[in-house]
Amino acid sequence: MGEEDRDRSRPSLELPSLFKRRRRSEAPPANPVEAPQPVEQPPRRQLSLPHVGALPAAVVTGVLVGLLAVGLTWLGLRGCSAIRDTSSCGDPGLLLLLAIVVVMALAGRALLRAWRVPDSGSTSLLATALMAVLTMLFLMGSLEDRWTLVVLPVVGAATFAVAQWVTSSFTEPGDRTR
Repeated sequence: MGEEDRDRSRPSLELPSLFKRRRRSEAPPANPVEAPQPVEQPPRRQLSLPHVGALPAAVVTGVLVGLLAVGLTWLGLRGCSAIRDTSSCGDPGLLLLLAIVVVMALAGRALLRAWRVPDSGSTSLLATALMAVLTMLFLMGSLEDRWTLVVLPVVGAATFAVAQWVTSSFTEPGDRTR
């Protein structure tokens, strides 16, 4: 009885194929030239900004995300006015508002990551949530006024600064990158 016969008599630890997939060959090809070469993909280029401290980066990101919020809200209100002849979208307006908040969080994460701020995702998510809550509580009726072009970036800068302080203060010491 050869080596192959003994291996076949033992139960296989490989999971059964449910959709008739081909089994992987157990032995590598004898000739290394015939072995499939992995396709090399070029490294992904990431946005990189000059290194500044985490707090100044968070404040600048908050200003930019606040300006983005003003722009997206203005576009949303103009779109609702064009489609429904009113500045209120009704039920689809909630989905539009949710989409604006998601875009703000992703933009904040991308900017913080470009500045190499640790915990960029959690900082951006917390800051965007705080900014959305404060906007809903205090500014919701006046989002069409011109002064929100100044107030919302200031609120964004403050919320991103607070979120950066919270995430850096309450991260485990072993998890911090400095």
